[in-house]
Amino acid sequence: MNFKNWKTIAKNNRHIIYITVLFMLMDVVIRVVGYKINIISLYHPATYIFSLLWIGLMIALLYAVKGIWSKVIYWVCFGLFYILFLTHLIYYDFTQLYFSFRLLKMSGEGSAYILDTILKTPAYVWVVAVIVLVLAVLISRTIPKQKKNHFVILIPAVLIFLVIHTLNPMLLGKPEKTLTHSTFYNRHSVYNEFNDSNKALKISGLYEYSFRDFYVTFLRNNHKISTEEKEFLDKMYTKEASQDTTNKYTGILKGKNVIFLQLEGLDSWILTKENTPNLYALKSQSLDFTDHYSVYTGGGPRLIQNFL
Repeated sequence: MNFKNWKTIAKNNRHIIYITVLFMLMDVVIRVVGYKINIISLYHPATYIFSLLWIGLMIALLYAVKGIWSKVIYWVCFGLFYILFLTHLIYYDFTQLYFSFRLLKMSGEGSAYILDTILKTPAYVWVVAVIVLVLAVLISRTIPKQKKNHFVILIPAVLIFLVIHTLNPMLLGKPEKTLTHSTFYNRHSVYNEFNDSNKALKISGLYEYSFRDFYVTFLRNNHKISTEEKEFLDKMYTKEASQDTTNKYTGILKGKNVIFLQLEGLDSWILTKENTPNLYALKSQSLDFTDHYSVYTGGGPRLIQNFL
């Protein structure tokens, strides 16, 4: 196949290139805005593969239908992700966090500030928004009307999507099997757990993140525990109830006033004579519960030790 043939093919299918560039532009802009989120390189192939898979599936759907339905699907897809695109830009500018559908459960608390937030949105957000919208309008004019339906094209498109989508997370490395501090920096673990919106979007890209976020928020049963987890909890609580709670400290504070002090998020290297002399003196003259362990469900990197 010579250069002229390639040029003809590219010209006849230029709308595919334009659509891909438009949707990838929104994806890249969102991830560039969160450049401070140091979890994955902007050039990591896994993120681009996720985005290209969803864009490719949408383009296959455009080819599958005839007449004006191609443009209808285009505008529905663009409109949905354009709204999410703007929401991410505005919300991240004010909170340094990407938007999550979980926030809709608390929408009543922040509804009074929506207008004020929009009015105080930086000018660059609206400039980018207008550019993207203008490009979307121009690209829609290049989308041809198919003379007949080609639903058969969806079969290979879906199969390719499923196979590559299943394999793609392997590019993120091996997930950690146990919960440790490093788990929150393990890209595959962050992708699997999906409990940090900033890291999840940087790893997944706009489109994968949006679909997974919707699924995790509204469809996945986040409150159901496994049989093994239930057996473990039953065993621990039964064991705790059967233990003798009397020890050498029993009754030591009888008749006295007790000040119960819990310091959350304070690690051992901080609580020293040099760094915190007053707290250190208080600790030295008090009962120090060194075997106390708090419930730890994760959420992000922080100083996770508690002192009682």
